[in-house]
Amino acid sequence: MSSPSIFKDHARKSFSFLIGSYGFQEQALGKFDNDYSVNFITSETKVIVEGINWGLNSRVAVGSSTGTFENYDLGDVLTVLCPERSLSDSDLEKNQTEQLSLMANLLKECAEQILLGDHSSFPRLAKIVKKRAKEFSRL
Repeated sequence: MSSPSIFKDHARKSFSFLIGSYGFQEQALGKFDNDYSVNFITSETKVIVEGINWGLNSRVAVGSSTGTFENYDLGDVLTVLCPERSLSDSDLEKNQTEQLSLMANLLKECAEQILLGDHSSFPRLAKIVKKRAKEFSRL
């Protein structure tokens, strides 16, 4: 997308259910946050929606809102909580607006327990991240 404000407008629209249905609030961006991002937060959970790859793709990450943010990718969340659903290569070829809508729907459909503050899946997500980091370090 051409500007941070356009991206944020689309992200806010796609993820408005977080505010309306789950009590999230939009959190102001910090000094080091991606300008192409919108952060949603409750007392227990944080969701980051961001534009990546110079406007080609979108990314959604979840974690706890207290302590260090774990930054678990939506793709990994789907692997753990909703293995029958995933982001396919064709999904990632869509434009950012389409990706935002798809990712919002997947988050709502598959990660409700996280949105409600149940982080019991986080240890399994941490194992996925650790395994990926180990594999990457071998390259």
